[in-house]
Amino acid sequence: MNLDTKEAVALAKSWVADQLSAEGVQDIGLEEVKFEGGYWHITLGFSRPWDRNNLAVLAGGRGLARSYKVIVISDDSKKVVEMRNREAA
Repeated sequence: MNLDTKEAVALAKSWVADQLSAEGVQDIGLEEVKFEGGYWHITLGFSRPWDRNNLAVLAGGRGLARSYKVIVISDDSKKVVEMRNREAA
């Protein structure tokens, strides 16, 4: 492997923060890590301002729902090759 786990996660977080910066993403957090067939599959969760959950706001919570994305990184090139949705379990 060319990347270790910490490097792959840091790359995925940095890429999401950069690519979605105009959308005001916040609270980017690691959810899952998988290495398979030369590719890292890094699942990240984050919130965006329009993901507000009115019930959570009324209950006194932060009120932000989470979005989940799987970021796929080539271990050889160290580049993001895919971002896809991951439904919350």
